[in-house]
Amino acid sequence: MRTRRIAAVALIFSPTTTIARNNYPKGNPFVHHRTLLFHPTHFCTNPNPTDVIAITNRQQLQKLLSEKSKTGFHKLDEALSLFHLMARFHPPPSVIHFNQLLTAVAKMKEYSSVISLYKEIRELGIPINEYTLNILINCFCRLNRVDFGFAILGIFFKCGYNPNVATFTTLINGYVLDGKTSEAVNLFIRLIKYGDIEPNEITYGTIMKGLCKVGDTTMAIRLLRSMQQRNYSPNVVMYNTIINNLCKDGNVDDALSLLSEMRGCDIMPNVVTYNSLVDGLCKSDALCKEGRTEEAEGILEIMVRTGKKPDVITYSVLMDGYCLQGHMKKAKEVFNSLVDKGLEPSIHSYNILINGFCNKMNIDKAIDLFREMPRKGLKPTTSTYNTLLTGLLRVGRCDAVDHVFRAMMCSGQNPNIVTYKILLDGFFKNKKLGKAVEVFRSMQDQGIVPDFVIYHIIIHGMCKAGKIEDARKLFSTFLAKGLKPNVKIYNTMISGLCKEALLDEAEELYS
Repeated sequence: MRTRRIAAVALIFSPTTTIARNNYPKGNPFVHHRTLLFHPTHFCTNPNPTDVIAITNRQQLQKLLSEKSKTGFHKLDEALSLFHLMARFHPPPSVIHFNQLLTAVAKMKEYSSVISLYKEIRELGIPINEYTLNILINCFCRLNRVDFGFAILGIFFKCGYNPNVATFTTLINGYVLDGKTSEAVNLFIRLIKYGDIEPNEITYGTIMKGLCKVGDTTMAIRLLRSMQQRNYSPNVVMYNTIINNLCKDGNVDDALSLLSEMRGCDIMPNVVTYNSLVDGLCKSDALCKEGRTEEAEGILEIMVRTGKKPDVITYSVLMDGYCLQGHMKKAKEVFNSLVDKGLEPSIHSYNILINGFCNKMNIDKAIDLFREMPRKGLKPTTSTYNTLLTGLLRVGRCDAVDHVFRAMMCSGQNPNIVTYKILLDGFFKNKKLGKAVEVFRSMQDQGIVPDFVIYHIIIHGMCKAGKIEDARKLFSTFLAKGLKPNVKIYNTMISGLCKEALLDEAEELYS
């Protein structure tokens, strides 16, 4: 059959098939891979979870599986216990029921467990079908093992099944997830060139997502046009994918043209469409000062007129646009409007406003918002703390920095390397060398490895403060660790030596 020829071609040209064949005996993807082995420790320690003990007949089983295949289980143990209960049924439940169970476990992102369960199913002699194998391929792809996904095609043929469009779409998505968009495109082209399997909307959407992910919006638009020529109707998700990418690339006018095209094709834009456009217009405004935030507000008006309610994301991106321009009064008005509409501001909403006020040196208002967050049931994130620390250091309020940093630690939000960069840079700029040294030691105690930026901040701070000996020691430590300083670090060290009239040493570094 032609379907088998397509699969054979896909296997032959797949760059990973050889790897799978060489590394795994008889092409078996279920052995010799630590994440894919059957793990007894995965299986149920509680044989009677609440959802499972009520199952006394097949009707109850069918009802439970129908629900769980849509929502997933609360705990993996529940699913595994149910599997073993099903395996004891005589005769066993149908393949449809086992597929529903595998789907439910996959929805929990327990992909390795699905693969282990499949192995159990085969060992128990329980029948499988094409849908079972498609679930299996999806799990391998989610684990970034597209090569194993291709190996499953052999099981299709052995069982007398033909791979379908869902099979190849899943493999294409596997390539996209693994960052191999060019391979995904090649498989898509072979699918069209060699076979009687027609790509469907999901296939096209998957390829478009992959192309946009690597920034090839032009090719994504060409694919959209190709789809229309083949009498397929693009849907709102496809347009949203491209519009979002155009906006991120700053091509807002092209995105607005696609919006007009959507309307002309009777494809109704949704909140996601409008949010991308509002964000694109606001960011465009910040870059080129063309007053496009007003256009973004116009988008909000269109949304309301067409019955699409702006959500928290819509208001947040508009706030961000005003903050980027420094129009904090307008940003706060948008925030208040959000609350007046009965929407709950998110952590991201607060972070945007706090950052805006910090950039305008209005630290008191930033602190007020920071203190308001817990009263609204929101827990400040590491990003929130980092933003506030940056603002406080910018205005020289170093004592307040100590207080906020302690609060951060007590709240369970661990400082990251960005936090330490902010503290080091800020303390050096405020001429608090002792504090900067304490921060550097604390960072090392926390097991955070300094990167090039950290070393540059400290060497630059020491040199600027005239502590050339300390800068020398740190530079020597850097070299002793086998690290190669970048141009910025070399230039800073040379500049510091020259400032102290150590010209011979500076020339030695230069050479």
